[in-house]
Amino acid sequence: MTARTTAEDILAVTEVLLAERAARDLAQWDEMRRSFLDDSEVRVSWFGGTGAEFVDASQRMYDAGGRSFHEVGAPLVQIRAERALAHAGATVHLRASVDGVEVDVASRGRLYWRLRRTDTTWQIARLEMLYHKDTIAPAEPSRQIPAEVAAAAAGTRAAYRYLGLVLRAGGHRIDQDLPGTDRPDLVDRFLSAHCAWLTGA
Repeated sequence: MTARTTAEDILAVTEVLLAERAARDLAQWDEMRRSFLDDSEVRVSWFGGTGAEFVDASQRMYDAGGRSFHEVGAPLVQIRAERALAHAGATVHLRASVDGVEVDVASRGRLYWRLRRTDTTWQIARLEMLYHKDTIAPAEPSRQIPAEVAAAAAGTRAAYRYLGLVLRAGGHRIDQDLPGTDRPDLVDRFLSAHCAWLTGA
């Protein structure tokens, strides 16, 4: 294989990341599937498993009416030989109905990707999110979110409180041990693990 320059690799990695997120938003499942390695892993609020399983679960969610879209900022990419670590600020937007009120939820955090170079391209080896905070608002400004909604969210993780509320209402189990700014101990371990992976430690 002819080695690419660093600039070419950074561009190639960035294209894979953005293509995977765009494919999920646009329900282009074959394109999304091509972004992941066979032994890849995904760990986000509502899902934990392989990349292929994540694509299948995303398609089932979409077919059941679950809709979301992702705003992704410019990624920072680090490359060491055949490995790449990338991360970018991101906001996940969802619309759902909670107790009969249509709501919009915005979940803000930072997406982290591990990638490995194959013979022909880069592919995702791991996808995770570091959660910062989320907000909820009625889609129709004249409506009010029922008090029961706030009560149901009380006592849950602040980093993804309303995201979890909406996803649980859709029948999803939410991992309560994800890295988030409300749990600095988890963030430290999360970042250390990514750095160790990149250097092969």
